[in-house]
Amino acid sequence: SEMNYVLQNEYDLNTWFDGERLKGDIDGQISRGIDASSKVVIFLTKFYNERINENDGVEKVYCKSELRFAINRKKENIILVVLDKYMTKPRNWSGLLGLHLGDLLYVDMSTPEKRAKNMNVLVENILAPV
Repeated sequence: SEMNYVLQNEYDLNTWFDGERLKGDIDGQISRGIDASSKVVIFLTKFYNERINENDGVEKVYCKSELRFAINRKKENIILVVLDKYMTKPRNWSGLLGLHLGDLLYVDMSTPEKRAKNMNVLVENILAPV
């Protein structure tokens, strides 16, 4: 959400961030949000990786469903952003991440220095033609 704020306010990008928009028909909102997006940015953390690989809890089920839907609909337009050092090693990406996205390049924002250095790379990837 901090990253989303920066993309919206400092780079004037129109974003759909699930954490801000999910109320009511969550499945419908997720599918419409992804379908209406030209790119899907997935922020990778160890916590997210663990969450999508667990089967208990409604929130975890939605995270996993959202990831599967994004992979099925937009794999060629997924941008991965690594937010913690643990996830800079794709061998640490388990389950769905490793199976479906382990071959994709990522934008490294695992430290404050790398975030500052690579923010423009992320924005360029978002703005690149589909």
